[in-house]
Amino acid sequence: MRVVWIASAVFAVVLTALGAVRYLTYHSGADLGVFVQSMVSGISLPNRPEGGSHFVHHFSPLLYAVVPLLRAARSPLALIALQACAGALVAPAIFLLARKRMEQGLAKLVALTTLVY
Repeated sequence: MRVVWIASAVFAVVLTALGAVRYLTYHSGADLGVFVQSMVSGISLPNRPEGGSHFVHHFSPLLYAVVPLLRAARSPLALIALQACAGALVAPAIFLLARKRMEQGLAKLVALTTLVY
C-alpha cells in the first residue's frame, strides 16, 4: 500500500506541475477560465460564455465546496492542483478494491496502472 501512496503523491505533484506549465504558457484552454470566472464571481456561479449560471449547462454542486479554496488561493492553480490530487486518489481506492480479489502484488500493479490512465 505504501508504494501506491508514494506513486499517487508523485502523480499529483507531476500533474500539478504540468498543469501549471500549461496555465502559465496560456495553453490551458477556455474551460479553466470558465470555471474560475464562475466560482469567483458569486454564489450562483454565473459566467458570460455560458450565458448565465454554470448550472444551466452542467450540474456541478461540488464546485460550491471548492469556492473557498479558490478564493483563498486567488489563483486557478488551486483548481489544477485539486484536480491532480483527485486523480491521484483513484489508485489507493483501486488498490483496496483489487486487494480483496487478488494477491497484493497484483493489486499494486492494478492500482499503479490506473495512474497511467
